[in-house]
Amino acid sequence: MCLVSIANLGLLSPRSAFGMNVCACESFVSPSLLILWSPMISTTGALEAAHAQATGEMVLLSEQQLIDCAVGFNNFGCNGGLPSQAFEYIRYSGGLDTEDAYPYKAEDGACQFNELSVGAQVYDVVNITMVSYKKNFKRSLLSI
Repeated sequence: MCLVSIANLGLLSPRSAFGMNVCACESFVSPSLLILWSPMISTTGALEAAHAQATGEMVLLSEQQLIDCAVGFNNFGCNGGLPSQAFEYIRYSGGLDTEDAYPYKAEDGACQFNELSVGAQVYDVVNITMVSYKKNFKRSLLSI
């Protein structure tokens, strides 16, 4: 239900909301939604939503760039990876190209990143784990 609400607010691209334009090699299937999901889609979807919320403009970003270029950040192209590492790649590479500039091919390929085609950037990354969340939550309660 929340997925539909976010899409209705214009904060989720149709591809992310309804499983369009997804990689044939992606690894997670949600039977209840009948969509494919992957670290690359979740990363681009989150960044697209944050960008749309900040600017009022939905810019579709390149999953293919993450598939092809984020290998040095412990990601494995169509074999998967971690969204947290994909965000680190985006931060250190200088951004993520638009979908139009770096189109989706549904297969591993050579990195074709073009810094002149960046659609969004990441300036900082924080990885929140359950342990750190609980520790910080308790600390916050003690300071009230």
